[in-house]
Amino acid sequence: MKAIKFLILLALPLVIGCSQGKKFKPSNDMVQLNVLVGKAEISVGQKAYYKGSVHGSVGEQKSVSSDNDSILKLVDTHFEYDNPSRSDMPGGDGGSKTFVFEGMASGT
Repeated sequence: MKAIKFLILLALPLVIGCSQGKKFKPSNDMVQLNVLVGKAEISVGQKAYYKGSVHGSVGEQKSVSSDNDSILKLVDTHFEYDNPSRSDMPGGDGGSKTFVFEGMASGT
């Protein structure tokens, strides 16, 4: 396995096909990415994910990027409300956003 470096930026929201309200359940072979570690090893074809809290009405957003999409590519995004029954109420838009990446080639 080659080390694949990822970069996670806390910035404006990333708009890509987001599965809203769908609970994300990682498969056993997925690697959880950690901002504090900054480096992870995954195989070509293996998936990794980063999950973080978001709350749009108070300005807490997350977006991600990869230094090189030909090595590590963002393939899916999931959003799930903290409390779905309050999602239509003021301040009820808090939740978790999960970004799923796939190892495309060997590299760092």
